[in-house]
Amino acid sequence: MGGIIVYREDRDVVRAFGGIQAMKCYPVHEWQMQKRGDWSGRVPASWRVPQADLRQHGLVPIDKAEALRLREMEQRSGTLRTQAYRRKVDMLAHKLGLLPGSGIAQSLVDGTIGEEEAFQKALTIQARHERTRYDELLARGYSWQKAREMIEGGK
Repeated sequence: MGGIIVYREDRDVVRAFGGIQAMKCYPVHEWQMQKRGDWSGRVPASWRVPQADLRQHGLVPIDKAEALRLREMEQRSGTLRTQAYRRKVDMLAHKLGLLPGSGIAQSLVDGTIGEEEAFQKALTIQARHERTRYDELLARGYSWQKAREMIEGGK
């Protein structure tokens, strides 16, 4: 099958053709597995585009080596963002006196709760662990829900 291969990472060419959705009119040359949140599936990694269509737009697509380099840079960038997010969560968790990766610190970073609410929740957690038998109940095999129920019920 003839045509020039256009890679998904070649944003200038893909944009000139109308974006990823518009590329559906060309046969897929290569598929790639992607995962975003709970979704995972195959997406086109490259298409075969007739040389005449490329000439019409006056475009020269990138080669496979450049596409792979761009793909690797994008994946690394995502990894760096994830690492920065985790560092920020852990820093706030430490500041609040919580364990690294704390859900409260994550909520604070995400903006779903404010600093005052995070501080109050952290105090509640610290009190639960320091002034009750909560940790003992967990060590004995109780679920966190049951242990909290028993603590709040005064048992």
